[in-house]
Amino acid sequence: MSKIRTAALGVVSALAIGTCAVVNADQAAAASCHISVSGLPTKVSIDGNTRVYSFRGSKSGCSSLDSEYSYVTASIVGPNSSTRVQDSYVMAGFDSNEKYYLFSDEWRAGSYKVVDGGSTVVNDDYDDLSYTWNVKSMAAKYDANISLSASRSGSKVKISGAVKRYSPAAWDYVNQNRYVYIQRYSGGTWKNLKVVKSPSGRYSYTYSTKSSYKYRAKLAEKSDTWASTSRTVTK
Repeated sequence: MSKIRTAALGVVSALAIGTCAVVNADQAAAASCHISVSGLPTKVSIDGNTRVYSFRGSKSGCSSLDSEYSYVTASIVGPNSSTRVQDSYVMAGFDSNEKYYLFSDEWRAGSYKVVDGGSTVVNDDYDDLSYTWNVKSMAAKYDANISLSASRSGSKVKISGAVKRYSPAAWDYVNQNRYVYIQRYSGGTWKNLKVVKSPSGRYSYTYSTKSSYKYRAKLAEKSDTWASTSRTVTK
């Protein structure tokens, strides 16, 4: 009887060790599982347009994840806040793309985060898997544009144009007073020729030169506005 009991205890111990090994392996696999979304933009231009992005769940190190029955649910929070929700229930699977419609008029300038909104991550036995969510960042800024025209009269060249920035409140581009970097192409590089301002959304600069050059105008990026470059004109 003692031999039978000893053998039985040995079988139970072996099963327990095997079970622990499986559990530990599952825990190790789950601990290395990182998920997020891929395909969403990192930069948002607030310009009144609607853009469509194809996105899906992304995973790394999730060896036991069942892609057929797992999916990500994300929320986009911001601007500059972890409590204000810009978009919720951004959902997608791991094996197919979904469409995300970004209505830029609904966004405001600032930083946003793509955070976990309660994703469903399971293994082949439909058991929940532990995972780490990789937070993605997005930056939204207002779109700006700058026009440029140039004319010549003898040796005098006049460069002028308009500066506008998109305003969701106006549903249109509005005049803006900005520093304008008028540049001239010389020696194989663009160099600042003059820095002027654009009161009432207009700028102008006149100078003398007998040589022909390429000209353009630039707006620097600001905390709430993207940079912009005009077309190139030769005079």
